[in-house]
Amino acid sequence: MKNQFFGLILSMLLVATFKAVAQDALAWTPIQETETEANNSVAVITGHGDVLPEGVVVRFIRIEGGAGDSYVTTDTIANGQFRLEVPTGEGVTVGSLLFDYHAFPTLIRKLYLTPGATVEIDAIDRYMSSWPVKSSVPEQAESDLYVYESKDQWTEYQALNIDYHKFKIKPDVYDQKTDSLSRLIHRRELELLKSRPVGMVWIDIAKNIASMSVRLNIDTEDLKSMYATLDDSIKNSSKGKAIYGFLYPGSPIKVGEKFPDTDFHDLDGNVHSFSEFQGKWCLVDFWNSGCAPCLRAYPELHELKEKYQDALEIVSISIDSFNIWRKASEKIPTIGHNWNEGKENYGIFERLGTQAYPTYLVISPVGTIEDLWVGYDTGELKQKMSIHLKPEGKTEELIN
Repeated sequence: MKNQFFGLILSMLLVATFKAVAQDALAWTPIQETETEANNSVAVITGHGDVLPEGVVVRFIRIEGGAGDSYVTTDTIANGQFRLEVPTGEGVTVGSLLFDYHAFPTLIRKLYLTPGATVEIDAIDRYMSSWPVKSSVPEQAESDLYVYESKDQWTEYQALNIDYHKFKIKPDVYDQKTDSLSRLIHRRELELLKSRPVGMVWIDIAKNIASMSVRLNIDTEDLKSMYATLDDSIKNSSKGKAIYGFLYPGSPIKVGEKFPDTDFHDLDGNVHSFSEFQGKWCLVDFWNSGCAPCLRAYPELHELKEKYQDALEIVSISIDSFNIWRKASEKIPTIGHNWNEGKENYGIFERLGTQAYPTYLVISPVGTIEDLWVGYDTGELKQKMSIHLKPEGKTEELIN
């Protein structure tokens, strides 16, 4: 009894520790720039407008590989103004503004920055994704051509987004309307790609269209033709490979089928596959570093691992780039095996057809996919796994 009591206390302490670490990972953690960065590699973003609420915090988040890399700097709005000094390093930094305020859409205002750049934002309304931007960075003007090609649609999309997060519109209605708007926006972007020069912005737009083409039923024949004419240096880049992966995905992966025996990498560079877990149940967690529900699930994943030590393997598969994944893994308390396919969200994840995080799979001891779902609610993981595993952690005997 005494050993059971101390075991219970230890388990509670471990879960509490994971909850605390996960909560820390959810907190804003601005990077402090060095003195050299402050002097030589800073872009300045200023914003002004009557719609900017007094005392609200505005943040710049650097974007890399389609996921949030790090929160760089913050300011508090005063007298309808804010000023952000963003350490940029070399080359072009791509990022977005975020506001701690429910009156703005939970979308992004994409910004391109270079060392010494000045960016002025005119907050003329609540629809931040299409605010006018004056910038000394050429890529910003190029990016905004695509935004203003569909300004009316972007305004409608943002209005729906605000209403949705105020519970004024049902989820299924929201999805139907925003998918329709997204389809129109991407088709207009596709037409614009035909006449614009190939560069950073062109590649970003092409990748985004390709990534959404299956879900939104967008005809990609024109994009495939344009891709075929790109230089090999672009095709062989990480974004070029992603475009190809989205345009030419493998066959869909469905419940009841065998999980593909694909190669994955751990943080030490070792190669793994799910054949290693023959005879055990696997819970697979597809996550990225910018996904708050992914982080909230970690304490429950830890509880599952403790409960089913001998019968269950938990595999966390990051869809971030290798660079972001390594940075995130220094801070985020992943459970079980921490792997990355190296194809971000255009490899195995694309074939699942979800494109949302977290996505979970349950794989049987014989390698078949028994369940697949998206999103996390407290207690859901334990409820799902209790269907497949006995409370004492032993699996049913396999019938050959």
